[in-house]
Amino acid sequence: MVEYKFKALLKDIPNDTNISCIDFLNYAFKTQNEVQNINWYNMQISILVHITNKIDQKYDVANPQSSRMLKEVHYYISDNKTHDNIFTQHILILHWGYMTTKGRFPKQHVVWSDGYNPCWSFLHLL
Repeated sequence: MVEYKFKALLKDIPNDTNISCIDFLNYAFKTQNEVQNINWYNMQISILVHITNKIDQKYDVANPQSSRMLKEVHYYISDNKTHDNIFTQHILILHWGYMTTKGRFPKQHVVWSDGYNPCWSFLHLL
């Protein structure tokens, strides 16, 4: 059901709107410290994948190779194991700075996620 709603939103996206889909993943590096005994060392990183969809202002209906939708993918890698609201705010502020340096000031920025609550608790403060 959620995928259907997301695809419907992308189909009817207004020109002045960006739609982002973000998700965290953890990647663990496990190495064995000693061969003779079971002693493992575990190091973990967090990766935030941020995909932004928007209308291509240069879209040409007559050109079959032209695409209506532009997709940008950003990866944020951190050794912080906590997916908290401070990290999420920091990433969204970085992304807004990137968009504004490119001359894009969307009237609306819709963000989709898997709903991990600690990441989004800052929204209650706005």
